[in-house]
Amino acid sequence: KTAGEFYSILLNLNKQQLDREKNVVKDDCKLIAQIYNRKLDAYISKDRKSFSQIINPLMKEKSFEVELLDLAISLNTYKGELF
Repeated sequence: KTAGEFYSILLNLNKQQLDREKNVVKDDCKLIAQIYNRKLDAYISKDRKSFSQIINPLMKEKSFEVELLDLAISLNTYKGELF
């Protein structure tokens, strides 16, 4: 239910801008719906396009916050030395 709502939001916001395959967008919407429904704090991926084209517009539209962790950036660089 939530994934379908998210997909509709993206289609309405970005009809021409979504340059990704329809199935990839649907799968990303399912992941973000799980994050939203479970009230998770962070999302880890190295797919930078999903950050800008899918996750950020949905966070803005649905008014929720998720910390986006890019796997292309080392954790030490992102969070500093942990131990």
